[in-house]
Amino acid sequence: MKLLIIGAGPAGTEASLKAARAGWDVTLFAKDQLGGVCLNEGCIPTKSLLEDAFHLNKTQQFSPAFNPLDASKTILEHKSKVVTGLRVSLEQELKSAGVKVLAKKASFKDDRTLVDEDGVQYTSDIIVIATGAYPTMPPLPYPDLDEFLNSRSLLEAVFETPQRFCVIGGGVIGLELSSYLKLMGHEVHVIEAAPRILLSAPKELAMGIERDLKSNGIKIQVNAKIASITRDDKSYLVDTGIGPQAYDQILVATGRKPNIGNLSLENTHLELERGAIKVDAHYKTNLDTVYAVGDVNGSIQLAHNASDQGEQLMDWLIHGVEPKFKTMPFGLYTPLQAAWVGLSEDDAKAKGLEVKIKKVLITALAKQKIKVDTRGFIKFILDAEDHLLGAEILSADATELIGTCVLLIDAQFDLKQISHSVLPHPTLSEAFKFILKQIA
Repeated sequence: MKLLIIGAGPAGTEASLKAARAGWDVTLFAKDQLGGVCLNEGCIPTKSLLEDAFHLNKTQQFSPAFNPLDASKTILEHKSKVVTGLRVSLEQELKSAGVKVLAKKASFKDDRTLVDEDGVQYTSDIIVIATGAYPTMPPLPYPDLDEFLNSRSLLEAVFETPQRFCVIGGGVIGLELSSYLKLMGHEVHVIEAAPRILLSAPKELAMGIERDLKSNGIKIQVNAKIASITRDDKSYLVDTGIGPQAYDQILVATGRKPNIGNLSLENTHLELERGAIKVDAHYKTNLDTVYAVGDVNGSIQLAHNASDQGEQLMDWLIHGVEPKFKTMPFGLYTPLQAAWVGLSEDDAKAKGLEVKIKKVLITALAKQKIKVDTRGFIKFILDAEDHLLGAEILSADATELIGTCVLLIDAQFDLKQISHSVLPHPTLSEAFKFILKQIA
């Protein structure tokens, strides 16, 4: 079977590897770097910078004369080293599996034919679109939006002196980048149009994150509409109705949109839905031989979701295994992290469901105090038989802990059966021991 895949992010590479290992003839078009946005411009570089900035900030707490900004170039070099190492590993893995990788842009000539930037045409049994998403720039009252930073350009920016940042967008991307900037010693003001930050998260988690960010000096303004942006000789002046505020830099972090602009879809009969490629339950488009996986089909914009779709698509095409709904964890990688999965308490109340809510504070947990020394909690949403339906965690490394909750939901354990398990001390995983005691 011959397969063409456009896009080398998590969805495209996962599908490529799965198909090639099954003996398919696979060609992967990688216009940009292997690994896509996640590896090169998103998940990995952001987390690398956040981790290093966290330790630099800790150093400053114990040695006030130390300036994190002195290490600005060094942590960018470390970030690049991490990304390059992972990219090389991915390249070797694809090569070993027999995937033909073409560093070229591919677009549609018609419903069944692709053409690269050199005019070479390609046909195959199946075409998979996995081009991901790109950072959006909302309409703002300023003549040259290219002056502003975005989630891509910030990752290459070196600031050796403290800057005043206006961050437009209080979602996951905006808050993670705001935390990085604050840890490095910049002044940060987050402007969010919605009634609260982190609108995609359960309310109590969002409130906990907002409280922590503010306590660490990040200013947050919600329900804010930008009336004007002007510039004088020294600063950008941003007015949200409370008078112009001066900033050295403006960072726009208002989300991402499906990346379909370079596919020449006007040459096809592909159907779109709200700016994304429309697919059915098998990730098939309205064209019999064309499929779309990951962010480009309008699904949840998470790397692990994209990887899973790439894998499930090939399991369906190769083995006839029906795609199924998966328990999908979410996380925010600020120093005090928020993570959630499954049914939230908010959802349960809105649906009028009869569930049991168990919650424990973990502020006094030894490892929590060592790492962030701030308020945290773990909350379980249970059914009548004490099966886990959902979890919400506010703690250091909550994004690590949430993986255990995914396993508990999927396995549908009676949590009473594991309530007496021994967990290591001192660890954050002890939080599970405390909440399981409430269930025993």
